[in-house]
Amino acid sequence: MVKQWMVGVLAMGVFATSASSAAEISGFYVGAGFGQAYNEVGRFSLEDSVVKAFVGFAFNDYFATELTYIDPQEAEERFDDVDGRLAVDSDGVMVSAIASLPLHERWSLFGKVGWTYYDARQIVENDGERETASESDDDFAWGLGTAVKIGRLWSLRFEYEAVEVSEGAFDTITVSGTVRY
Repeated sequence: MVKQWMVGVLAMGVFATSASSAAEISGFYVGAGFGQAYNEVGRFSLEDSVVKAFVGFAFNDYFATELTYIDPQEAEERFDDVDGRLAVDSDGVMVSAIASLPLHERWSLFGKVGWTYYDARQIVENDGERETASESDDDFAWGLGTAVKIGRLWSLRFEYEAVEVSEGAFDTITVSGTVRY
């Protein structure tokens, strides 16, 4: 996972150094992305795809605020020895503040901190018996990423986000496209 992250950062940096200049832009932006979600529940580690959509406001090239809806697909793990399975389905909204460090006219690194509000549903099946549990909670969230401006209004982002879940962990790695207004 770390190797993929580094390859992505380096590739975006090479692309950014060959791009033409763009002016500083402030204002609203929207975006959407997809990637991989990693969800740890107790001793179980589940992974599946994730999609997200977001809207934000950039005050300048250095600071922004963002509202993100994130929806991982249902992840499951099967247990052959007891004929059972664990499935987790969750979705949530993250509110965050973003600080960016422009390294080039078109390439920047960024960090985000915020709070996530989420709903999680767990299904445990064991030898024909089924138990379900649901919870709604909120937790601290943070992330790191890189962005490349493509033209005046478009950009491409590669980011890692983590939610500090009280009884486990939830991480995502995503690629997103944004457009500014």
